[in-house]
Amino acid sequence: FSKYTELVSEEINAQELQRLLGIDEVKLFDVRTPKEIQEIGKIEGSMNIPIDQMKEAFQLDEKEFGEKYGATIPKKTDKNIVFYCGSGKRSRRAIDYVKEFGYR
Repeated sequence: FSKYTELVSEEINAQELQRLLGIDEVKLFDVRTPKEIQEIGKIEGSMNIPIDQMKEAFQLDEKEFGEKYGATIPKKTDKNIVFYCGSGKRSRRAIDYVKEFGYR
């Protein structure tokens, strides 16, 4: 898992994610393909935005994002945004993408 906070991006393990989900508001994004999710499943409460849609998704306005993904786009001030995939490679790319759009 790759966690993006206001000042830090870091890799976290499943236990740390579980701890965060229990105490903080976390925006959890699964950046795998729909096929991977269908075959393996996903973490309850996570939102799927495949990595190849990340750049487009985070450029949408709030209304368009909600219509396309059925959720609220994270605010640039949100502190706990977590991306996950199968190996960590795509989730690290997702962090790079959101940084391009002003998430710090």
